[in-house]
Amino acid sequence: MGKRSRLMVWVAAGLVIAGMGATGTYAQQENPAAQLARVEDLKFAAFQALKVGQFDRTSELLAQAETMSRDPALATMKTWLADYQTRLKAGQAERKKEYDEAVSNLKKLEEAGLETYAIDAAASASQYSLDKDAFAKEQWVVDVMTRTRELAAAAEQRSDWMTARRLYSDLSAIEPINATWRSKVNDVNKRITLLAIYSPDKLEAVYKSDAESRKKAAAILDADKPTTKPVEDFEMNPDFRLDWKQMLQGVKLEMVRDALTHARDGYFRDTSYPELAAGGIAGLQLLISTNGLENTFPSLADANVRKAFADQLDVVKRDATAAGALKTYTQLSDAMQKILKANSETVKLPDEVVLYEFTNGALSVLDPFTNVIWPFDVPEFIKSTQGNFIGVGIQIANDDDGFLKVVSPLPDSPAIKAGILADDRVIKINGKSAKGVTTNQAVKAITGREGSQVTLTIQSPDGTLKDYTLTRAKIDVASVKGWTQKSAGSWDYMVDQQSGIGYVRLTNFTRESSHEVQAAIKNIKDSNGKAIILDLRANPGGLLNAATDIADQFLSDGNIVSTRTASNIETSPPIDAHASRDDLTMPTIVLVNQYSASASEIVSGALKDHKRALIVGERTFGKGSVQLLFPIARNEALLKLTTSHYYLPSGRCLHREEDSVDWGVDPDVTIDMTPEEMRNVNKLRQEMDVLRTAPVMLPTTLPAGFTSREQQLLASDPQLGAAVLLLKVQLLGAPLM
Repeated sequence: MGKRSRLMVWVAAGLVIAGMGATGTYAQQENPAAQLARVEDLKFAAFQALKVGQFDRTSELLAQAETMSRDPALATMKTWLADYQTRLKAGQAERKKEYDEAVSNLKKLEEAGLETYAIDAAASASQYSLDKDAFAKEQWVVDVMTRTRELAAAAEQRSDWMTARRLYSDLSAIEPINATWRSKVNDVNKRITLLAIYSPDKLEAVYKSDAESRKKAAAILDADKPTTKPVEDFEMNPDFRLDWKQMLQGVKLEMVRDALTHARDGYFRDTSYPELAAGGIAGLQLLISTNGLENTFPSLADANVRKAFADQLDVVKRDATAAGALKTYTQLSDAMQKILKANSETVKLPDEVVLYEFTNGALSVLDPFTNVIWPFDVPEFIKSTQGNFIGVGIQIANDDDGFLKVVSPLPDSPAIKAGILADDRVIKINGKSAKGVTTNQAVKAITGREGSQVTLTIQSPDGTLKDYTLTRAKIDVASVKGWTQKSAGSWDYMVDQQSGIGYVRLTNFTRESSHEVQAAIKNIKDSNGKAIILDLRANPGGLLNAATDIADQFLSDGNIVSTRTASNIETSPPIDAHASRDDLTMPTIVLVNQYSASASEIVSGALKDHKRALIVGERTFGKGSVQLLFPIARNEALLKLTTSHYYLPSGRCLHREEDSVDWGVDPDVTIDMTPEEMRNVNKLRQEMDVLRTAPVMLPTTLPAGFTSREQQLLASDPQLGAAVLLLKVQLLGAPLM
């Protein structure tokens, strides 16, 4: 019954609609038809409120409708909603405690004279506040941010890059839409990257100094918490340091010319050689003005020599950016030759360094996703796009003591066959200490040619040390996971068996992802599944065709995504869904958060725009740019170039520009999670994902009121809990989709 017809029934019954009182009055005054209409109207309003996450309003309306109709389904919905609200309010109470503690910490740090750490506490308080926009406008927050801007500028002035990065990152956390802070963080990160590449000794000293500073702040905050683990000293393993000479081997002028020519001709918006040249020169100016590189390049210690090079760079920039300048490939080459000649006459940096930093600077004026894959990185890049790799089959992470911890062995891998287990430590790699080694460094050391060997020294949780010599093999990495792992490669996908709700978690989009999702959905159907949760949180994206194929499984027609340049020119035909007898029709909810990017946004955005699924969580990342690969210098290197942006069926551009206000995919039901909540959920999730070769029990200590890790995870994850609640209500008859 429509709203107009319901109004006519109420008027015919002699009721005054506006200003009605308590619900008990309705049953006495309304005739049966009017009362039924009233119940239906209350239910409709309740479900509309639920669709946008207004849980208190939904509860109120359901209670009114249930009182009038005595409908057991409404009573059940009301109970489910009350249970979820209880968990949600408990989380908000914990959040309030964390907020109060952060504000208290800020005052302690200010009183101790550690002003540069006060903003850390303010940023933490912002994460725990229930209204972040209102928080940023509070006067005490405004005052702290004003002082922090001054402190950050002073840190930059004295080349204290770690402090400057931390302060600008905190400012960005409080004002995420302010492009100034993101730009500042990017600039400081570039300087830290320069130190990491060319002067790791200096970077280690910077890290150690920062660690000492952090210890002082920790001592203030932890004075009443003697059991808190102290800040660890920073230690870099010399065996795994980056060798810049090896990294830049093979860098040629030809690569620079090819890359910048492709960039000028193929970038999604109009660009020019003068713009690229100005960015390249800025990159070189950043290099020679970054203190700490003098040990590697002694000439940079001479201020006069640096100035001479900087002056000549200014001349080249002036000539390059003059009206009508640098229109051709030859003119760009001439400008590069002038820069190389100026370098040889002044700072005398290796040509490879000049070419590398010039190119990185030139492309940085475009966007963060356009870059050259240099010869050194080409094999690793190709490997990362294949969904498989050659290695031993372990997922690793750095533990609290700086070693590498085995998170989980992978199914049917050399590691699991040899007996390496979750929670083992990697102490050495080929006899070299693994302490202080990053996961990226470890991956490069452990992976290699198929059939070759690597020796890992493993320490089990009981302290036993053992060397494992493993033969590297092809490892297939599944991108789909379920609710709980039953055995190697076998998942239980049912998060709520009684209600028939399945759960599919997609970690990235690979060549096999579409088939894996299809198999998971079949498993859910075979298990009498009636609804599905597709979890795309923290999914960084991947292959476009994987995204469109997966979206097509949920859609029977309509546009999925289109690509256009800045001038609104389509760069390829729009991709549409096609009807298939296997198309999924069961109710669906997609979980997203601020780390869901690219392909994740295409899937969630298409399903939202076609009203095929409700989206629950937080606004997505906003990575909606399309990159194509261009071989350069006879295939010795690659250019990854942004050629267009993704547009959703609604016409919305996914990509977040520096000045964007709207980007990504907005959830229908917004439920944010604090960093602490996310850490707790991720920890529980990892415990449940661990593949074990023996019946090793998970930790048996559970919080009061929980009988399993699964139950604890569901209660600890408000976004997943909301998805389950919404689907249970819909399966009971609520028209939410």
